[in-house]
Amino acid sequence: MLKRRLNLRNVATILACLAGITVFSGCGKEKGSIEVDTEQDANIVDFAFEGIEGKAAINSIAYTVIAKAKETVDLTALVAEFILSSGATAKVNNIKQESKKTANNFSSPIIYKVTSDNGETMNDWIVTITGGKPSEQGDPHTDVCVEINGVKWAPRNVDTPGTFTDNPEDFGNYYTWDEAKNVCPTNWRLPNSMELQNLYDAGSEWKTINGVNGRIFGSGDNIIFLPAAGKYYYEEHSESNLSGSYWSSCPADDWAMELYFTKDNASSYAGSRNNKQSVRCVKEK
Repeated sequence: MLKRRLNLRNVATILACLAGITVFSGCGKEKGSIEVDTEQDANIVDFAFEGIEGKAAINSIAYTVIAKAKETVDLTALVAEFILSSGATAKVNNIKQESKKTANNFSSPIIYKVTSDNGETMNDWIVTITGGKPSEQGDPHTDVCVEINGVKWAPRNVDTPGTFTDNPEDFGNYYTWDEAKNVCPTNWRLPNSMELQNLYDAGSEWKTINGVNGRIFGSGDNIIFLPAAGKYYYEEHSESNLSGSYWSSCPADDWAMELYFTKDNASSYAGSRNNKQSVRCVKEK
């Protein structure tokens, strides 16, 4: 497994990531700068909408699109701007989709059925949009946080985009770095590398909860449990119950910073952005 070990206290990294605390979602291309990839015949090439945070994460292998909306966006009647493979068409619930015209309810994931120009290929694309206007009824999972060294942490991992797991020891889902930037619920975000460093500085201890190994970070009543969920490396799940890998919002050249831990220790690394890893969110300030 290729990794480069970096010191989070490196001045250049810290300065770069300080700038990303509130603007990490602006690192991708904005709405209106879509480019066409004509080599794929039944795919969603790009996807955007008014009020998108950053850039949609598009996985042409799993046929998924994950995007995050600003909290002012109404997901119940959202008009998307998208580009398909050359000549392809798309339907949602048997209704033909037109870019910048057709409205859909994105409160939950929806399926775009994309058909190639020659009609021989059809792919079901799952489009998930997190964030948007908060629900009038509070979610007990997303309303609770634990403050450690001035940072408010979620007590659970991200499960499906925009949701947390039921229990602190549940692994949740795994995401590439590009996907991870869009999966935290409304009013939550990825931690930057300094916030991960603060969590590390709070101290940790290897523990087993309901048969799940992991590390407890913090002290007293202000603690969170990060399960050793392992990661997906080249689509292969490895190190389950042996290690934990948690994304930060901060890039490091072509890599991205993460918190990595085993039974023996915890440290910071720059890992491949293509690995699928766990996400633990922090509360927006």
